[in-house]
Amino acid sequence: MKALFIAPYFPPANAIGAVRASNLCEVLLSLGHEVRVVSAEHKELENSQTVPIDRKDVEYVKWFDSNPKYSDRISKYEYIKNILNWLSYFRFIQKFVRSFYYWPDRYQYWIKPAGKVSGEIIESWRPDVIISSAPPFSGVMLAQQLSSKYDIPWTADFRDLWAGNEFNNVFFVRKLLDRTWEKRVLCDVSLITTVSEDIQKELFKRTNRETSVILNGFREYRTQSRAKQTWTELNIVYTGSLYSGLRDLRPFLFAIKQANASNNDQKIRFKYFGPDNQILERLALETQTVEFVSAGGKVTYPVSRNEQSKADILLLAMWGSKNEGEIYTGKFFEYLSCCKPILVTGLTDGELPKLISELGVGACGVNADQIQNAIRHCYNLVKIGSLQTAEHKQKLEKYTAKRQYTKLVEKLENLLV
Repeated sequence: MKALFIAPYFPPANAIGAVRASNLCEVLLSLGHEVRVVSAEHKELENSQTVPIDRKDVEYVKWFDSNPKYSDRISKYEYIKNILNWLSYFRFIQKFVRSFYYWPDRYQYWIKPAGKVSGEIIESWRPDVIISSAPPFSGVMLAQQLSSKYDIPWTADFRDLWAGNEFNNVFFVRKLLDRTWEKRVLCDVSLITTVSEDIQKELFKRTNRETSVILNGFREYRTQSRAKQTWTELNIVYTGSLYSGLRDLRPFLFAIKQANASNNDQKIRFKYFGPDNQILERLALETQTVEFVSAGGKVTYPVSRNEQSKADILLLAMWGSKNEGEIYTGKFFEYLSCCKPILVTGLTDGELPKLISELGVGACGVNADQIQNAIRHCYNLVKIGSLQTAEHKQKLEKYTAKRQYTKLVEKLENLLV
């Protein structure tokens, strides 16, 4: 099988969306299939992920970024950058731009040059199937256009919803337009895959097209035990974005403060690695937890994975949405591969908390008292070492990327029979 993969996020770009695309590409190649990738050039992201395919088989397309903060033509002027940074504090302006300027997202001007490159590949190396990875949904639109023009079946892999995405802060009229747009684009898709049963049901209801769940999975175990079993400090690590404070860490920080005040023999330390140092520092001042919190800033993907593996407990901060609780995020599977307890804040209900309970890999809490109890539960898992055993790893085998994406490849092969 020859597959043309439309993946705006792809290694070496350090983005969580690139991880799923990379894992799928790797499994396709390992099973003897041919793959060509059309991606986007990302100057705002660090290039720290491993590229799973020969570089000559990947096209990183240059484009005009719709987000002026990342555009070369605009960001070279310092005074314009300062104005844009100032305007970004006004949420109404952000909402207006997302609603009436991004069509369908900031990758809108990537579609045309990427389509030209993709067309050249198809004319010299005709694929059997076109696979799109989303978000961004500009990639889905491009795949549909290529399928229509060259009469090649195409599939859409959704890491999140297009219409109705709670993280997409837009006006109501744009939400209605997205619903219509999504239905029109997906009218002739051969297969839809996604990351959770909740999204799968929603997409099937909207499109009446075959929709399957393929979990993100993890590529390899990243286990690392303490060299010395002393518990005067308990290190909790979080890697990733706080999404402008939507993932509120205050209940978690209050829980740390209360736990440390009541226990002189052991102190909980929180280590953060991500782009939102300023947000965390403000929250630490507000909750009076500065002495227990360290902000390591944005780091490369390998460093992030290494810090995860060194942690005693891994924090998965959520923002309390019902829909978010139904999604198994890529971050969750990264954490799962470390075989360390996972502390979830902001959620106690949904498929994600349910799976964490079934696997016995952590605990969840919303308020400070619940989070304290969850930390105690995670600490007990650390002490007994139950997540470091061969039996536990055997239980996790079904969640490896190879197992999950092999199912997707089988569906693609059946599609072409």
